[in-house]
Amino acid sequence: MPDAPEPQQHRAIDAIVIGASGVLGGAIARRLCAEHCVLGTYFSNAESARSLLGSGCCVEQLDVRDERAIEALLSRRRPRALVLCAGVSGAGLVARLSAQAWHEALSVHLDGLFWALRAALKYLPDEGRVVWLGSRVGESGGVGQSAYAAGKAGGEALMKAAAREGGARRLAFNTVCPGFVPSPLMHGLSPARLQSERERDAWGEPGQAQLCAEMVAWLLNPAARGLSGQVLHADARVE
Repeated sequence: MPDAPEPQQHRAIDAIVIGASGVLGGAIARRLCAEHCVLGTYFSNAESARSLLGSGCCVEQLDVRDERAIEALLSRRRPRALVLCAGVSGAGLVARLSAQAWHEALSVHLDGLFWALRAALKYLPDEGRVVWLGSRVGESGGVGQSAYAAGKAGGEALMKAAAREGGARRLAFNTVCPGFVPSPLMHGLSPARLQSERERDAWGEPGQAQLCAEMVAWLLNPAARGLSGQVLHADARVE
């Protein structure tokens, strides 16, 4: 069972990072903590989340699939920015993928994103920012990643719809597609596939979590005002 969150003193939160205990989410939360008061959410283990994020971040337990929990979090904290990093692999060929794995992946990547965007449109202040981590797999598909690809492709469309709907209040909704960053989400992929992805990078290097974190930080910066509904790629891959 997940650890119960410890009570925390109420603090004004600049940014909430949902899915901050993963490789990418953790890098983003740590980067934002250098400039903002950040609340990072985790799902499984409070101790490991605090160890990963460090003392500069508040932490709070959240299941991104929980509609009411997301609504309550944003209505209570009223952040200026929201960064959405939660993800599951959903690895499996179309012909062999179980219904359970399919629904689990979509419940995180689509249902969870929808709950978060709906709450963001209600509770973020004017000129608030939302950044979601997409994937190149959502743009091109991927063998053995059907559920993941479907969720990421649908998520890009949801982000663009939210950008249109939030435009009158100058709310910005942008997607960042990280490079092929080594993480637990890659565990279902073969060594040959991993090598192939690395070779598609013009520099022949794996993706860097810190590069993704810097891009997200820039999108939350006033210098990025006027940028919304866009998909940015944090790698050296040329299509």
